[in-house]
Amino acid sequence: MKRWVKDWWFIWLLGAFLALASQVAWLKEHRWDGAFVRLTLVPVAGAVIFGALAWGLDYLAKKLGLFKLKSRINALGEWLADLSSKLTGSNTRLGRRAWPITLLVLLVCLGLAGVYLRVIPQIGQGLVKNFFLEHQDKDEKGLTAFNFNGPDRAMPPNCQGPTTKLSWPNAESFPGNRREGFEMRLLGVLSISQKGKYTFGGQVDDGFRILLDGKPVLEDWQQAPAHEKWVTIPLEPGSYAFEVHYFQARGLARLMLYWQAPGQAKEPLGLAPLTALTCHTPLAELDRLELDYRIIPEDRSIYPPFGEGRRWRLLWW
Repeated sequence: MKRWVKDWWFIWLLGAFLALASQVAWLKEHRWDGAFVRLTLVPVAGAVIFGALAWGLDYLAKKLGLFKLKSRINALGEWLADLSSKLTGSNTRLGRRAWPITLLVLLVCLGLAGVYLRVIPQIGQGLVKNFFLEHQDKDEKGLTAFNFNGPDRAMPPNCQGPTTKLSWPNAESFPGNRREGFEMRLLGVLSISQKGKYTFGGQVDDGFRILLDGKPVLEDWQQAPAHEKWVTIPLEPGSYAFEVHYFQARGLARLMLYWQAPGQAKEPLGLAPLTALTCHTPLAELDRLELDYRIIPEDRSIYPPFGEGRRWRLLWW
């Protein structure tokens, strides 16, 4: 038993690491419910299962006369050890193990980076889509407007209900009472029936962004006079969480949304492919999903006397 554990230690570590990564993803979705058990017993079980599978494959291959898995891995270790001794000029045990250890650390780092940068955000995008589907109002077309009284979002938003249009040519046409210094979010479910490249964008004054499944696909978050901004992305048939964030600082205001389907000309974004969300949609939960799963960067707000800016989050945010 001691020899088996010694020869297959890396298989044990791999099983434990994969089990641990899966449990971390699950716990982030369920607010770390039962974290102690899942972060202790499950990795141990994963290590035992991977070790048993490796031993079983090696035993089966030996009986069938195919190859010995353990001998192949040992041969790879010997080759790496010989390479390390040639490159380092050292025949010591530490020198011969330097390159295999370095390779192992590199693989672990690459795996962690892949989980952090790709796997976790993809899981988050799926959760954002499910969030929108759960809170959609199937009887209402368009996008639901939420207004914040100020670009710093220091107060809870006011729901203006589903919009009857997706174009606001001037400040007086926007929903709500504010004409300057406000932010508006438009939320809904976008239904795509045809595979191909779609173009989104429009005319804006001051800034806006468009998100699909929580991921920003168009970013133009700056104070500027009226201008146009466009993005083209490939989409598969299905439903997407569709968000438009808009802010108005001062002066003139405008937001004119357009899109272009495959084989079609650019046209105003209509209400037909969109289903609005309910006014009871908890925006705080949506924002935490997008932040916790690193789909979007965390906002940094600047208040005197904190000239360098500080991170903050209110109870409803």
